Amino acid sequence: MLSYLLLLIILSHLEVWLVQPCLFFYFKISFIELLTLLHLCYHHSCKLIFYTQAEEKMRVQHDKKLQKWKKYEEKGAEPHKIDALRSEVRSLSTKIRIAIQIVDRISEKINKLRDEELWPLLNELLQGYVDYLVLCSSFSATYVFSWT
Repeated sequence: MLSYLLLLIILSHLEVWLVQPCLFFYFKISFIELLTLLHLCYHHSCKLIFYTQAEEKMRVQHDKKLQKWKKYEEKGAEPHKIDALRSEVRSLSTKIRIAIQIVDRISEKINKLRDEELWPLLNELLQGYVDYLVLCSSFSATYVFSWT
């Protein structure tokens, strides 16, 4: 998540620098598209963290209720208390399974965004920057040799 945030900050500063007309020609990608993708990755990462933390909290509650249920069964508590705890444990286990599925889907979305959309755009950006540097070095070499 931090890497997406850093890329977002770097690219927002790069965008100001690359708006110059002479540089814009060498970068064939849309910076708005790249920033949007980074924002989407960041948003999905935040959702992933939220659901992971929620699942962990439910897992702790599930373990506590399960221990309480076992203690009630060992002590021979009233059947309605045992049934209530059993239903709570089952509902928590269902919620945990659903949270795990949500985390899996969000992870798949992040991986798909990163692999299919973000990396090709970043490669294009870097290739454009390399082309620009090559062009700048050839211009500076021509400029230096013309004065000698």
